[in-house]
Amino acid sequence: MAELEPNLHRRSSEATTRSWLLTNLPPISRLMLRPEAVPPRAADTPAQCLDLTPFYNSAITENWAALKADGNTWSRCPRLATSRRQYRGHFRGVILLDSIRQRREVPLYPVRVSGIPVHRRIHRTHFLCGASWGSNIGEERSARWVFHTAEGATFDRPLRLGTDVLDWWAPPDPAPLPQGMTVAWTGTNPASVKVNRRIWLFRVDLGQS
Repeated sequence: MAELEPNLHRRSSEATTRSWLLTNLPPISRLMLRPEAVPPRAADTPAQCLDLTPFYNSAITENWAALKADGNTWSRCPRLATSRRQYRGHFRGVILLDSIRQRREVPLYPVRVSGIPVHRRIHRTHFLCGASWGSNIGEERSARWVFHTAEGATFDRPLRLGTDVLDWWAPPDPAPLPQGMTVAWTGTNPASVKVNRRIWLFRVDLGQS
């Protein structure tokens, strides 16, 4: 499970005091993720990859930040990516969480996503991650994972901006990345090309080496 920090959750909730005009809402067809928008799981997807289909709340072809058809999406990211260490994953959809800025733009996403089944013994997990409007590097934990074992134990791992991930739009002149931060993919989309920028995704590894 991933969720926002309590303080961030509180401040995000306070943002709901903003008034919304019905005339400013996007078309109702854009407010719900349609199941057919997420491609089916590929037959050659490695068995160790968790099937997150029921938990996706955005397609990689949609601009979740503003629901605008401006090409600001992940559609150019390879669907089945293999890194230099042979970690493979089928990139089909996105699990988005709420944030203060996201709620100001489009207040559609949950504070947490829970109940993702694993049903296997694992020693190491790999996540593709990115942050939106992640300019306040190191300000606070941006999210966290919580693992529950069959024996009843709980393991908590924070996701830190500036240590694990950065904003998914790379800066014009990126500085050297902190030690331990891993870029899983870098590329462009139609929106980033217009301003001569690149986008990227980060891989976060949890567990034993």
